[in-house]
Amino acid sequence: MKNNISLYIIAGLLMISQFCNAQTNVIVLEDNTQVQIHDKSSATCNMHSMIKVINEKGADAVNFDCQCSKDERISSFSGVITDQTGRVLRKIKKGDLLKSEYSHEMATDDYMMYFQYTPPVYPITVTYDWTVEMSNGFVSLPSFAPQTDYDVEVNHASYKLITPNDNPCRYQCINTNWKVNKTTLGNNTVIEVSMDSLHAIHKESYSKPIYQIMPRILFAPADFVYKGTKGSMASWHDLGLWFNGLLTGRNFFNNTAKTRIHELTDTCRDAKSKIALLYQLLEKSTRYVSIQLGIGGMQPIAASDVYNNGFGDCKGLSNYMRAMLNEVGIHSNYAIISTKYDRQLPTFPSLDLFDHAILQVPLKGDTIWIECTAPDLALGYVHSDIAGHNALVMTDEGGELCRLPEYADTTNIQHSDIDITLGPGRMALINMSQCSYMRQYEDKLALVSAGDKERKKYINDVMKVPDADISKMDVTLHKQSYSVPSVQIDACISSHGYANLTGSRLFVPLNPSHRGFTVPESNNVRKHDIYKSYGYIDEENITIHIPAGFTLEAYPRDTIYQSPFGKLAFSLAHKGNDIKVNYKLLMNKGLFSADKYSQLYAFMKLLASLYSQKIVLKKI
Repeated sequence: MKNNISLYIIAGLLMISQFCNAQTNVIVLEDNTQVQIHDKSSATCNMHSMIKVINEKGADAVNFDCQCSKDERISSFSGVITDQTGRVLRKIKKGDLLKSEYSHEMATDDYMMYFQYTPPVYPITVTYDWTVEMSNGFVSLPSFAPQTDYDVEVNHASYKLITPNDNPCRYQCINTNWKVNKTTLGNNTVIEVSMDSLHAIHKESYSKPIYQIMPRILFAPADFVYKGTKGSMASWHDLGLWFNGLLTGRNFFNNTAKTRIHELTDTCRDAKSKIALLYQLLEKSTRYVSIQLGIGGMQPIAASDVYNNGFGDCKGLSNYMRAMLNEVGIHSNYAIISTKYDRQLPTFPSLDLFDHAILQVPLKGDTIWIECTAPDLALGYVHSDIAGHNALVMTDEGGELCRLPEYADTTNIQHSDIDITLGPGRMALINMSQCSYMRQYEDKLALVSAGDKERKKYINDVMKVPDADISKMDVTLHKQSYSVPSVQIDACISSHGYANLTGSRLFVPLNPSHRGFTVPESNNVRKHDIYKSYGYIDEENITIHIPAGFTLEAYPRDTIYQSPFGKLAFSLAHKGNDIKVNYKLLMNKGLFSADKYSQLYAFMKLLASLYSQKIVLKKI
């Protein structure tokens, strides 16, 4: 009985220690927002924020930033920073705010007003009060999201929206059941929500991104006015109609451009050949420049301007490709998408969560999605920033939510053939040929245009070869249209410290192409589900040549291990002076229940062990 009580006490202390390891970095003491909509063209937003920053991990919360434009400007601002005794460390006025500067790759009316401060001590309390005046219409409103990051606790927060009765606004709760009160006050509708004591969300290994977990409420008008245009967000269909209006008249070319397009494509026998040639023209004759002038944040510049000037942003280049396809009789649809959020809200049309434009080409029996801002990608390949995401496609009839295709984990392959010749002592000469496909091809794309320094850094970063001397490294891109794209790396590496010679024995690492796997903390108390965003296959065929005067003394046994998170197969065969080794790892992406964490821990621990195995050679 006494032994059982002791065990319970120890278990309880372990659980407490695990929770104590999670630390709150920021406490939001107050977060209050009031939005007064005057009419469809103008609104006033008053914000008050008081936060306590407990330690250096929360230092970013000290800084202030506000996205502005000529139609959204800060009319008043004040701030004060105090230490834990209440002593004022810094007072900030509107004139202390800095205005962001953009590079020559961007033409924009937007700018950031910001203030940065490095605390001399912790904890500190930061209070900001500011007002933003919105004019010339708006398509979105400030959201209610007082918890902005992991390890942020909220004491009190409130949101109040006042809008004319004839101009209703909509709201959507996400990850919360906060009570929203809606009342009528004279000619206005008042929407209010408040909350107290919101506990911090502590980050765990393999957690979802914070935006998928944190509670928030989105607000958006039903009918809107925006920079001289009128539209409706009553449905995705209606929002698409408004976008179609922005696209009207922007897909025409002069005769010179038309002649060039037809000379290029008129001899093609099918639509896919025409699309491929026009995509090559897009690649060779344009470059990306962000255009956010006036309504340019939503409306693409005219196709004729892209042709004449040779540049455009994602909107302009997508519309340019759309116009070229239209000229040769191929129908396509302009689409907007988010590179961050994979899902849009079916019952809450909004523009808040979109940040990119692409093109959809519906063909008989096939649909091609074209990324027009990254021509180094293969035509027809749906890259990882948008694969599986919802897009709003502007059809002739209106807007339609569509989900882009995504590739199976088993298609994201990296295959390596590695030949290791052991020399005298600790020396080794390693020849590697590695081919990466799909998602793993994306990860290697930067190496295609990289210099020798960056390429050699890649080898040193990903391979566990001490004292590596890289005498050769060739990178070849394979990106034929409509085919599986790949990047091939051929490298020759020598090392003076690959093996470890101890007495009459040589200890030789089996796999030089992996630095190893990080084993997560052994935590038996898991709150959130396990999230793995990336699945792939890694396979290595390795040949090790035994040097003269040595024989194989010890080696690891063959292993096959499978879990919900993946599968690893390892085998070793010895024939004559050669050792043949094969590793094949499948990692599964997905969302897994928290109670499977012990299986994840065991799987990652096994991977770390198997990829660091060695053989032992003994002098004859």
